[in-house]
Amino acid sequence: MTVWGVDEPEGWLVALTWVAAAGGAALLVRRERRLGLLVAYGALQCASYLYLRPFRAHEWHLYPGLTVLGVSAWVLAVGPLVAWADARPRGRVTRILSCAGCAALFVGYAWRTVAFARAYPMDHWFGARDRTYRAAAEFLRERARPGERVAAVEVGTLGYFSDAPMYDLGGLVTRKPVIARRPPRPYTWLAVDAHYPSLEPEGESPVREWAGEFPLRLYSVR
Repeated sequence: MTVWGVDEPEGWLVALTWVAAAGGAALLVRRERRLGLLVAYGALQCASYLYLRPFRAHEWHLYPGLTVLGVSAWVLAVGPLVAWADARPRGRVTRILSCAGCAALFVGYAWRTVAFARAYPMDHWFGARDRTYRAAAEFLRERARPGERVAAVEVGTLGYFSDAPMYDLGGLVTRKPVIARRPPRPYTWLAVDAHYPSLEPEGESPVREWAGEFPLRLYSVR
């Protein structure tokens, strides 16, 4: 979140990043107008985040916009160097080094892909979380009445597999969500995983609980 100046106070770094990104974006569009679509995509993604203002700790929501911002900043930083290198005649050594660098990148990322695929089924944030949320979604599909909203911080899997309307406590779907401690509540079901125990309603017991690698509790708050 450095580029927003939220978690780190270095104002000069925030300003430098945004100025470099703006300059690089202008250079990209000037060199190739079609790349304006890429710049616009990153800008719109960042703008939507500023409008919704979801959990700031979930910085991975901004990966698409930050990727465009980073690329734009690097274009301004290394653009002249690339143009200088591109104008020079390419010898045999340069071609060999370029091919070796590309091969190293390919092998490195191929290895990381294989390692991730092998670890995925048991990984806390991936396979384990997916299994738990799918089980909770199946429970909701069987027990929730039509139109009953489900509140959760992570609404994607729950909403997709339960086909129930969601109340997004993370703020990406529901703008300015609130935890209602007393009726009437804007939701009927509340899903709370182990990372957000403060969301659990006081004095109420879950109707269903999933233990294991990714614990989750489901409350009926009718």
